[in-house]
Amino acid sequence: MKCIRFLIVSFLLFSSCSKSDDTPDLSQTNILNLEIGQKLRYVLLTGEGYADASSDNFIYRGDTLELEVLSADNNKFLISEKITPFSNMMVNTDSYYWENKDAVYQNYWNIQNDSLVFDLSNFRSHLIYRFGNFSRPQFLLREFEDQEIQILGWKTSFQYTESNAELFAKNYSLLGNHYDRLNVFINNALMANDGPGMTTIYSKEHGIIRTSVYSWWTGTGYGWDLLEIKR
Repeated sequence: MKCIRFLIVSFLLFSSCSKSDDTPDLSQTNILNLEIGQKLRYVLLTGEGYADASSDNFIYRGDTLELEVLSADNNKFLISEKITPFSNMMVNTDSYYWENKDAVYQNYWNIQNDSLVFDLSNFRSHLIYRFGNFSRPQFLLREFEDQEIQILGWKTSFQYTESNAELFAKNYSLLGNHYDRLNVFINNALMANDGPGMTTIYSKEHGIIRTSVYSWWTGTGYGWDLLEIKR
């Protein structure tokens, strides 16, 4: 499994090495300065053993999620989301993705009171998982300070929890991009009632770097890792 992961990551990094000049440095991308026409591309991973601290097994599946900024007005951004047609899940019969792979979603991202806020009345998303009426309506953009942790594989070094936690990580590299400081929001309160858990890694300076969702029942899950932003 680790060999498969290495080969897929190597392919992704090789592809990113041929980025054109219009691809910004992700470490310099500010969530407050998204521009019309920008495209954010994420790659899908699947993992297992969420509650097992000794395991970090995950693989990249060869699927790409593309977000595009359709409009921008006074810190209100209309974002479309779609899974690209050549993604593996479009031809693979394995059932590893929980959402509708063919759906194209549009949501407003609002910056209010130093938070990224979503209107949940009509909210559907590939990037940010929604469980019934429960989701994360906003992400605080201030820096979290409760506890520094490490990002390990598709999980973190924070102990298993069935509650929420506001953490941070420093000097993290992902898919060839380096991030000096990131918020890590663990949203596991639903797991206390056998629901899914969710983790979001992000910052005001870098945007959303990773989202993941995982099952209390099986310990398996999936996530989206930011690969590139293109103008």
